[in-house]
Amino acid sequence: MVSAKNLRAALLTSLWLASSAVVACSYDGRPQDLKAAHPQSMSVALAIHQSYQDGIVNRPAPLMGGFGMRRAQHHLSRLAEAIPATNDVPAFTLLLVEPGLWSRYGEQLEMHISPDSGEVAVITGEGPLLAMSKGALDFDQALERGLLRVEGEEQDRARVIQGLRAAAALMANPEKSDSVALR
Repeated sequence: MVSAKNLRAALLTSLWLASSAVVACSYDGRPQDLKAAHPQSMSVALAIHQSYQDGIVNRPAPLMGGFGMRRAQHHLSRLAEAIPATNDVPAFTLLLVEPGLWSRYGEQLEMHISPDSGEVAVITGEGPLLAMSKGALDFDQALERGLLRVEGEEQDRARVIQGLRAAAALMANPEKSDSVALR
């Protein structure tokens, strides 16, 4: 006989697996395919690897499973809190290339999602995100070095870049939150 608790768990698991919006990442044990994640993910991953080799960005310590997911969730949440709460920044998705973790930034932060077509996509890694949050890497340097790519229609892309630039500055200097303005 199946208990109500086990039946409820099985039902929730099947709904989660059936949802098209849920996308597993390597923290869930899924092997990573960089080319399938996004057309720009391979070039960003190579640029990030080179930045680690050159000592421009520190490589985060590898953490598996839930530990890695919690660290990524912490950094992604900090970014969500720092993005200006204005109508100027449209909803966008962000891919952390190392684990293949997609997140959506809109009214709230959603993780393990599938990007919508036509939505601005930000492709980066945990190392550059951490370096920007600590002020060790400037947002514009990350763009110039290919450590961060922003893809989408030009008008929305420009607004996302503007919001991310302000968010990176705020994360790097939280005590100056009143003086951070969108450029």
